[in-house]
Parts: sequence; C-alpha cells; structure tokens
Amino acid sequence: RYVGKLAGVYPENPIQAALADELADSCEDLANVFISKTFGKEEEEKKAAVGELLKEGGSFDYWTGKFLCRQQEAEKRGVKSGLFVGEEITTAELKFSASFGFMLTKIPPLKGIMEAKYKPLLKIIETVNGNEKIKAFEEQFKKNTAAFKEKPEVGTFKYAGTAKPGSL
Repeated sequence: RYVGKLAGVYPENPIQAALADELADSCEDLANVFISKTFGKEEEEKKAAVGELLKEGGSFDYWTGKFLCRQQEAEKRGVKSGLFVGEEITTAELKFSASFGFMLTKIPPLKGIMEAKYKPLLKIIETVNGNEKIKAFEEQFKKNTAAFKEKPEVGTFKYAGTAKPGSL
C-alpha cells in the first residue's frame, strides 16, 4: 500500500482503497491455499493436490469466481476499463496480475480454465502487461538481471523516471 501510494496506483478514495485491499488480500488467500497444498510435496502428490484445487467447485473455482464477481460489480458501477477498481490500474490489478501470471506459468491447465470460464480476468492481466510503463520496467529489469548475473559485484540498478501519482 505504501509503495502503491508513492507510485500513485493506490486509490485515494477510501471505498476504492478498500476494494483494492480486498482484492490484494484475496490474491494472498488463494496463493496460500496453493502453497499449503503443494509446497514440499513429491511430484505425484503435488499433481494430485493441484487437480483437487482445480476441480469444478474447488478452491481455485471458489476464489476465481469471487474475482470475477468483483470485476462484474465494477462494470455495474460504470467502470468501462474492465478493471476491478476504476478506469486506471491500481494495486489491485497489479497484485492480481502478478499472482495469476505466476500461477499461469506454473500450472499449465490453468490457462484453459481461465479462457473457458474467466476471460474478463485474463483481460485484466493483458491490460496490465500491455501497459507501456510496465513493459519498459520489465525490459529494464531483464537487462539489470542479466548485468547482475554477469557482474554481481556491481549490483546497482537504476530505473528511468520517478514515482509520480497517477503515472501508470
């Protein structure tokens, strides 16, 4: 929240801030379910646990249904961007995109489930990932990571610009 405020992506409106907090906290709840069921497990046991989590009516369905509901509620409030809180990217969409983006890379069947039942949520991830400032940051981050691997003793990285409210 603090960094979100500094970067201008944490809502000033208390109701929108509460929505952003709720969504970010729910991402943590879903991540904790997956971690608690899969971390440290043998591969076969992990596969079975993921299958249980992804089944119809399972934990993933429950939580993802809640996220979809929040996105639909935003549309009913007049939000046309398809995002959760308002017309601009907030900490909610950033947290959601990071959490779900990670899960999509680690759990192959997830993409098909999302495409079949939760397309508006994939659109949020696409919106965040398509943001020019986020793409520029990702590009610089890749360069910095490569430079660090090459010369770890340097370890100083700079990013263009400053944190300005509403800058995404």
